[in-house]
Amino acid sequence: MNLGTSRHRKVSLVLSDGIASGRYRLGESLPGEEALAKMFQVSRVTIRRALADLDAAGLIERKHGLGTFVKKKPDPRDASPMNRLVSQIAQAGKLAVEVVDFEYCVPPESVRQLLKLKAGEEAQRVVRVRRNKHRPIMHLTTYVPATIGRTYSRKDLGRIPLYQLLARAGKVYSKAQEAVGACLADPVIAPLLEVDVGAALLFVQRILSTEDDEPVEYLELRASPDAYMLTRSWDSGVEPVVLHGSFDHYTNGL
Repeated sequence: MNLGTSRHRKVSLVLSDGIASGRYRLGESLPGEEALAKMFQVSRVTIRRALADLDAAGLIERKHGLGTFVKKKPDPRDASPMNRLVSQIAQAGKLAVEVVDFEYCVPPESVRQLLKLKAGEEAQRVVRVRRNKHRPIMHLTTYVPATIGRTYSRKDLGRIPLYQLLARAGKVYSKAQEAVGACLADPVIAPLLEVDVGAALLFVQRILSTEDDEPVEYLELRASPDAYMLTRSWDSGVEPVVLHGSFDHYTNGL
């Protein structure tokens, strides 16, 4: 997942996958910073940040004057799709956030069924925009069962990522279903993302559940393709969590 300025994260993930797959073997040196910068078409500063991530994870060892060497392979559990999804959500949580709308309402029927709510039961609906220092990156609409949503406030959402607020309420998710497609920016969303009305957007729908299959969050993410890129990477020997699904597309007046 590329969040505009965080290209180094994408580089570190690709290099980590290279180490896990054996492309870069234990004890062998990685290409130099200049070679990596040309390979990924990024700056050397980005490469240094990516290498710092790998160093912090204990995967590489940098020897002054000699180069960068592979120290160990990633733990397969850390490379699992669900852990990566959680890591990406945490990364997105570092972006500045504006809470555009916050309310309790009876959700659309498709969302009610995904959250396993009773007929007429309310959910917390929140619209947020996350941005870096240059531009908006993503438009997020989330629905959370009201019983969970009432454990935190609108003010909390302006300073604490939602996944942390859910964890604080004892609702740690460990399962996900996801559908990825495209949509067009409507007159409400377009100005929030600073794009033209009718511009093509990446459209992600995701339902997140606890280990006990209790749905705790339904999310819709919209983002301009030139600001946000969604990536998935499976490692051999790791049983992937299902990250696909079929959800009804709807706008709910957004």
